Amino acid sequence: MLRPVALVVIFVFSTGCLSNEYRIPRAELQRLASLPPDERGQRVRLVQEMGERRDTPPAPVPQAYGEFHVEIQGYIALPSGRSRPAPRAAPAAPRTGSWRGGGGGGGNLTLPSGGSGEELVVLAIVVFTVALLAATGLVVTEGMRFDGYTALPPTQPVHLKTGGGQELVVPLASLAPADLEGVEEATVIEDEMDGLRFLGRAPLDRRGAAFKLDAGGGGFSLDQYSVVGLASNIQLGFFPTQTFGVMAGVTLLGGTLEDGSTVARHTLSLEAQFFPAHLGRLHLGAFGHGGVVIAGGSGIDGSGEAFGGGAIIEIDLTTRMALTARADYTRARLTPTVWSGATTFTVGVAIY
Repeated sequence: MLRPVALVVIFVFSTGCLSNEYRIPRAELQRLASLPPDERGQRVRLVQEMGERRDTPPAPVPQAYGEFHVEIQGYIALPSGRSRPAPRAAPAAPRTGSWRGGGGGGGNLTLPSGGSGEELVVLAIVVFTVALLAATGLVVTEGMRFDGYTALPPTQPVHLKTGGGQELVVPLASLAPADLEGVEEATVIEDEMDGLRFLGRAPLDRRGAAFKLDAGGGGFSLDQYSVVGLASNIQLGFFPTQTFGVMAGVTLLGGTLEDGSTVARHTLSLEAQFFPAHLGRLHLGAFGHGGVVIAGGSGIDGSGEAFGGGAIIEIDLTTRMALTARADYTRARLTPTVWSGATTFTVGVAIY
């Protein structure tokens, strides 16, 4: 079970760091070549590349978007391997009876003693740990990558690279439309000549692949009992536009009953997200999702369909990263006739 964690650790720490090389998007390169030479370097859109830094870069000019510090800490408690405690005394009424799982042909619910709850909790810990490591790697690379506007001197070398592996270096002021024929990539390096003067990051851009991780608390009903505990959402998906995206994910939710027994309820779902309102760096949105729920613990062994939705808020930190907070309500069928409701409140990070 620890092997996936080890693989993610190797992946995170083997990926490249942020480079001091910046790519000029194709449309921006064509725009620069059409401008008068003395106007080309006033405001140039650049995207920071990944890879090794060729040299120690100069200290960046403070960004118009502000600076921030991100720190992620975690604490995981695993079973200590101590001897199994003595059996508990039989619980008082009405803590007896049976409950048949529904939806996916679950099993019997006999409330006195735990069944698969501990296994589902351990699975949740492993999944969350893997997601946390992946999120940490993305925060310090994709999330912090500069994507915005700079001022370049007329003598700034522009490295034009063709598909055949050839490279032509042309000063920005001398760049001509004919130089762009066959060029697949154009880059500048921040420690060449007079360097780059950063003007500010571009606004948050959701278009493309997205990864989100958040954590918090929640609770759900279990017949006449209520369960309160920790909750987390792990999502991976794609935004075809700035305001709409589709995310596949898992919601991890677990807690304890009155007698201390562990109960877990995990949901696999497909979610649509929509951000119609923007107030500066604050983005207001909503989401809806559907999928299946898997519940276990204290005799539960069932699964069924689940549907829900809620509200989501994002505060963009960079062009590719935002803080996120969400409130969610989900209804799931854990028995043939009874639907169980769950509410979660979580905060986290979104990487685009």
